[in-house]
Amino acid sequence: MWLGLGLVALAVVLWLAGGSVKTFAPSLPKWSGWAELGAGLGQRWPSVIALFILYAAIFAVAAHFLGVRAGSFLGGFSVLFVLSIAIVVFSQWKVANQYNLEAPIVALVLGLIVGNTIHIPSWFGDALRTELALQDPGCSCGLTVCGSVVTSL
Repeated sequence: MWLGLGLVALAVVLWLAGGSVKTFAPSLPKWSGWAELGAGLGQRWPSVIALFILYAAIFAVAAHFLGVRAGSFLGGFSVLFVLSIAIVVFSQWKVANQYNLEAPIVALVLGLIVGNTIHIPSWFGDALRTELALQDPGCSCGLTVCGSVVTSL
């Protein structure tokens, strides 16, 4: 509950200051060639970095309360964040769009393949804890945060 409330408070503070949460919500471009991809990503890197810093801070605090070491969590979270950006970039590719390979579908398939074929090291497993993404039905803060990642990228 506090995580979701904190995000709403951040949005209100940014709005009152004349800003927007769009700083933390990069919209990655659709692309069909490497030059087009490079130009689009080059313009959006500050927002991607801002999103990483915001989520790393929020989830590091949550991981601390779950008894996970911050260093271990942040290492795994960094890898997970880079993978999620790569998946979103892939899903924005013209060919992927033709086959409706949207980011959640690609992430699900990749997660199923990796999770069932490769041993996940413990330092990476800390970032994959379901408590950080799924909550009990009474509190959907984790789903709200994860949903904003999927829709904002």
